[in-house]
Amino acid sequence: WQLPIFEAAVVETSIDRQEVTLVCGKKIWFVRDAAAGTNHWKSADEVWKAQVSGSTFTMNRWDGWMLKYVGGLLTELRDDRGNTAVWTRSNGIVQHIKCYRPNCDHSSCRIGIISLCHTLPRSRRVL
Repeated sequence: WQLPIFEAAVVETSIDRQEVTLVCGKKIWFVRDAAAGTNHWKSADEVWKAQVSGSTFTMNRWDGWMLKYVGGLLTELRDDRGNTAVWTRSNGIVQHIKCYRPNCDHSSCRIGIISLCHTLPRSRRVL
């Protein structure tokens, strides 16, 4: 069985298509955004925009959500309130996920990162 929170990834399925797996296991497909340039991508429903720089794939949404994948694996997630989760891996295996909340008086605070998959209307969750 799989635990998507540890296996969230981006895979180039063709020269003009990327498949992104979110922390909840849902998939979003990206196509090259020819109007914006060769390193720019957009989700099929155009809700998400992404940029590729080297091995880093960073996707953003209008409301502030951001996910960063390095070498194909999720390394950082920020929600619309500035809560951030950072994945630390060793040899591709998740060692820990540290979550940060803005203006929190603790060095790290628990946040609900699974809410990413519940912020889109049901018709847009799986493309």
